[in-house]
Amino acid sequence: MRLATLLSFCAIGYLACYRERERFDIPELEVIPASRVIAPNDTLRGVVRAADGSGLETLTVFATSSIDTIRQEFFVADRHRVEFMFRIPVSAETPAGTRIAIRAVVLDDQNFQVVKHDTVVVAFP
Repeated sequence: MRLATLLSFCAIGYLACYRERERFDIPELEVIPASRVIAPNDTLRGVVRAADGSGLETLTVFATSSIDTIRQEFFVADRHRVEFMFRIPVSAETPAGTRIAIRAVVLDDQNFQVVKHDTVVVAFP
C-alpha cells in the first residue's frame, strides 16, 4: 500500500513538472527539380534549400523508382541556411512512364523533422 501511494505521488509530481519542450521554430525545406521529365540513363538534377533558426543537423534527398532508391546526403551541421544542387543518376533500365519520387528530409538540432515530396516522370526524348 505504501509503495502504491509513493508511486502515485511520484507520478503526480512528474506530471505537474512536465511541459512540452519549447519549439523555437520549424525547419523550412524546399525541393525543386530542374525538370519534370527525365530520360533513362540521364541525371535527375535539382535544388534543395533548408533553413532553421536554431540550426540544422541533417539534410538528405532520396529518389525512388521501381528500379531502385538512391540517396544523397549533405553536410549541414551547425548551419542555419543552406542551398545545394543535387544530382542523382537514373538507370538506363528505367522504363518510360516510370515515376521517380523525390523526397527531401531535414532535421534540426531540436530533433524536429520536415519532409517534402515531389515527382518526376521518365520519358524518352
